[in-house]
Amino acid sequence: MLFRRMLVMLGGVHVMAMCHRRVVRRLFVMAGLLVLCRLAMMLGRLFVVVCSLFVVIVNFVIVHRASPGIIAYGIP
Repeated sequence: MLFRRMLVMLGGVHVMAMCHRRVVRRLFVMAGLLVLCRLAMMLGRLFVVVCSLFVVIVNFVIVHRASPGIIAYGIP
């Protein structure tokens, strides 16, 4: 029964694609733009995470090189 429903749906998609090519093309363009927008957003967030990690690592290295006794022994 499920396979038959899937075939009916695919037949409807095929008929729509043959009759309304512009509609299908617009839907693909909209979906493609949405994917690109989300990819750009994800890359922007990844950039922020990498920059934050870089700041933490640099700060950690500078503090440990400048004053190892203060951090290791808690000397004020």
